[in-house]
Amino acid sequence: MLIAIAIVTGFQAEIKNKVIGFSAHIQITQTSVSYTFENEPVFFDPFIYQKIKKIPEVKHIQIFASKPGIIKTKKAIEGIVLKGVGGDYDWTYINNSLKAGHLPKFSDTAISDEIIISGSQARKLNLKLNDPLVIYFIQQPQG
Repeated sequence: MLIAIAIVTGFQAEIKNKVIGFSAHIQITQTSVSYTFENEPVFFDPFIYQKIKKIPEVKHIQIFASKPGIIKTKKAIEGIVLKGVGGDYDWTYINNSLKAGHLPKFSDTAISDEIIISGSQARKLNLKLNDPLVIYFIQQPQG
């Protein structure tokens, strides 16, 4: 019984660490009801940003966006949710989890065509490092 409890507790901790590592303890998003994986933009208020940053328990603030899409390779097609990040993104967890390749290189003046995908997603799509792929973005109709 003790071994079973220890294993379950370990799995719970590992899942919690993965969710927090790829996401965050807290996310601020719009309260509107949406049936997609796309977040509505939140108004960026520098004053509020600085106030939150001064809270001792807040380690880091990072801005992100998510967008549903479809990855298509020569042999497969798969639905995904893409996460776009800002220059202030904390890459620590992803860098420690990276199995192949490197972190994308971003600059303020150039657009990057580099992405990171999970190992399980790469296996589903039969992708190897530097294989070409096409991403289609799903757009909500304006109306």
